[in-house]
Amino acid sequence: EAESCPVPEADNYELVPQDPFGEQVLDLFKAAAIFILPFAGPIIAFAVWPLLLRLVHSVLGEEKSLLELTQMTLNPTTNGIVVACLATALGTLTSVTVWTLRQRQLDVRANLNKEACDLNLLRMALAVNIGPTGQASDAVTDPCIYVQVLALLRQYAARVVLETSKRADARRLERQDVGNSELAGIIQAISTCGASRDIRQDIVQHVGNLNGTRSARLAQLSTAFPLIHWVILALLASSIALCFLIEVDQSEGRFFSERPEDSVRLRLVWAILVGTFSGLAALCADLSDPFRGSFNIVRTTDQFFVMQNKIDRELEAVLFETNPSLTRGDVERFLKAADDGTGSVDYGEFASMLEQHVGAGVDGPANKRVGADMQGARDSGGSGSKNSGNVGNAAATA
Repeated sequence: EAESCPVPEADNYELVPQDPFGEQVLDLFKAAAIFILPFAGPIIAFAVWPLLLRLVHSVLGEEKSLLELTQMTLNPTTNGIVVACLATALGTLTSVTVWTLRQRQLDVRANLNKEACDLNLLRMALAVNIGPTGQASDAVTDPCIYVQVLALLRQYAARVVLETSKRADARRLERQDVGNSELAGIIQAISTCGASRDIRQDIVQHVGNLNGTRSARLAQLSTAFPLIHWVILALLASSIALCFLIEVDQSEGRFFSERPEDSVRLRLVWAILVGTFSGLAALCADLSDPFRGSFNIVRTTDQFFVMQNKIDRELEAVLFETNPSLTRGDVERFLKAADDGTGSVDYGEFASMLEQHVGAGVDGPANKRVGADMQGARDSGGSGSKNSGNVGNAAATA
C-alpha cells in the first residue's frame, strides 16, 4: 500500500535542515572508511599472510602426490578454467555495477536541474497569471489564491530538498504515493479561482512537466541493486582469493628454496590481489549512496534553497500587502492543521483557512475605504443642503 511523504517539521517556516550533527558524523565515518579501506586491505593481507596460509593448509590437510597433482591437474584446471571464469564474471559484474551507479547519479543530477527549471517557470507563470501584479490580459488577481499556491509551491520545494538529501529513505520513497504532492493542490486552487482556460492549460502543462521529472527522479533514487547482487560479487572475489591460496599451499617439498609463508614475493602478490578487491569495494560503496562520499550530488540541491528564499520573500510581500498581521509561520500552521493525519493535506480546508484570514485582511481595508467614501458623500450632501437653505433665505429677504 502506498504511503504519503509529509514534509518535515520546521520551526517558523524555516528551511529544511540539511546537515545535523549526526549526519556529519556519519559522513565522516563513511568517508574515512572509503579512503582507508583500499590501503588497510593490502596492509592487513600482507601482515596476516603466514597465519592465513597455515590456516588454509590445516583445513585442506596433507595430500599424497601433491606436487604431481599440482603440476599435472590442479594448476591447468584452476588457472585455465576456474580462475578465468571467475575473473570474467567478476569483471563483467563490477563494470556493470560501477557504470550503473555512476549513471544513476548523473541522471538524478540532470532531473534535479530540469525540475529546478520547471519549478521556476511555474512560479513565474503563477505570478503573471494570478499574482497581485499579474501582467496577463486575463489575469486573476486574487491574493488569497496566490498565497495558497505560493505556500504549496514552497512546500513542494521543501519536499524536493528532503527527497534528495542525506536523510532520504529509499525504501520509504519507493512506498510513497508519487502523485500525492502539493502540485495537486495547486491544480485544485487554479481550477476553483475562475481562471480562464488558457491560464489553466498553461499551469497544468508546467505541473505535468514537474510531475514527470519528479517521477523519473524518484524511480532512479529508489531503484538500487539488491543484497544478492553484492553477495555474488563478494563470493566471486573470495573464490579467486581462495584459488590463489590453494595453489600456493605446499607439502612434500613442492617449494625447494623457501616455504610459501616465508616468501616476500608471494606476500606482495597476495597483498596486491586483496588491495584490488578492497579498492573496488570502496568504489562501489562510494557510488551506492548519491549523497555521501566522493561521488555525490548534494550541491545540486542548493538551487532549491535559493528557490525557497525567493518564494519566501514573495509570500512575505503578498502577506504584507493583504494582511500585515499574518506571517509565513501562520500559513505553515494552517497547512499542517489541514493534514488529515496520514500526511495528505485537505487542500479545500487549507483554502478555507486562508480565506478566513487573508480575506479578512483584504476586506478590512476595502471596508474602510468604502466607509470613508460614504462619509465624504454625506458631508458633501450636508454642505449642499445648508448652502441651498442660505440661498433661499436670501431670496425671500430680497
